[in-house]
Amino acid sequence: MTVTGDPAEIGDLAGYSVRAIDGVIGSVDRSNAATGGSYLVVATRRWILGRIVLLPATVIDRVDHDRQVVHVTCTKNEVSGAPKHCDDESRRVDLHDYYTSIRLGPLGGQV
Repeated sequence: MTVTGDPAEIGDLAGYSVRAIDGVIGSVDRSNAATGGSYLVVATRRWILGRIVLLPATVIDRVDHDRQVVHVTCTKNEVSGAPKHCDDESRRVDLHDYYTSIRLGPLGGQV
């Protein structure tokens, strides 16, 4: 199943493993399909010292429900370089801008 940014498709992915292009990031702690943006809250556990990261639904490539794995379109390094998770709305804008810049590249073109 392919998942885009549609909040209805995020659904209940709690407990699913999250896999970047180059390896496992952690597992979905919870998902948020609020109006104005859908996010996965991912517990990284030992990978980056137990940090919680917020991934916008736009970075989800696909979801394998049989194996309970969410595949994302970024690398582990890109995830670790993202702004730290915070419930502040302005930080979510920073996060959105960060992942948009990764997808578009430094000159604004698709990578």
